[in-house]
Amino acid sequence: MSTTVRLCRLILRELKEAAPDGHGGTAWRYICSRMRESKSANPDTTEDVRVLKAYLHYIESCRAHKELLERIHFERAARILSTYDDIIKIAPEVVNPVLDGWEFFVESMGVQIHRKYREASGLYDYKIHGVMADLDPKLCAQVYVDWDYRKVWDTYVLDLHPIKHEATGLEGLYWAVDYPWPMSDRDYTFVRDMRMVEIDGVPTCVCVAKSAVFPNEPEKEGIVRVDDFQQACVLQSDGKTGSRAFMLYYDNPKGMIPTWLINWGAQTGVPQFLDMMRKAVFGYEKWLKDTGREAVKPPEVSLKITTTKSS
Repeated sequence: MSTTVRLCRLILRELKEAAPDGHGGTAWRYICSRMRESKSANPDTTEDVRVLKAYLHYIESCRAHKELLERIHFERAARILSTYDDIIKIAPEVVNPVLDGWEFFVESMGVQIHRKYREASGLYDYKIHGVMADLDPKLCAQVYVDWDYRKVWDTYVLDLHPIKHEATGLEGLYWAVDYPWPMSDRDYTFVRDMRMVEIDGVPTCVCVAKSAVFPNEPEKEGIVRVDDFQQACVLQSDGKTGSRAFMLYYDNPKGMIPTWLINWGAQTGVPQFLDMMRKAVFGYEKWLKDTGREAVKPPEVSLKITTTKSS
């Protein structure tokens, strides 16, 4: 069961049984009305998304439910909706990358990298897209999000484990990354989500990750905490035996790292990562067999997207 569906059920239970002002029934009728309006306006939107949007609208219009808002973790619900918005915007770029305003940077192993300058940080956003001709998209997606396996094949991982926000129940990951000497290592705390969607009828896996603060995972001495990070990875079949891939990436590593070194890392890091991942995909089934583990199961399709090109 997806996190969104579990959260929806929690919302329903709280509204019916534990509304602090005794108006749970009124709230639920309001939400049902909003859901009908949403379905009429956007018939392709899934029911769990309509429930969340209706509930968030209700909270905005009725601040008297502050206690209820805190109990069912408004922040958590809002993050899920943000992820859906990201997916609708980003996922179609696996087929048709939007590159207006983006500068071509480098091409390697059939993959192109474009970048776009951020005035505020002096760093770049990166778009990476291309075809990996010999890699199955389902296996690629499983390897990409199997965090236990990631610790085996990604040589830059120092530590990687799940974390949880004690106050809100928000789940995420702690990730420590090995940086070359003489730079300090970096670590991240972030939330992530994996969705299966259909783009013009083609099953597509979308993974989204963003920095998030987890107070119970404080900064560590000697490691620089990266608090401005976002990543989206989209994978689908190329119609043959390989995978079509798209990635949007931004990372502010902080510290006094020369621009030339960051550029060098972007140029060399992507080919290294693709080579490591290719080997990891081919070795995944053997690792599962040797360790007795089960492969990560992709979620059910939760969203159907029709692009302008196909309409």
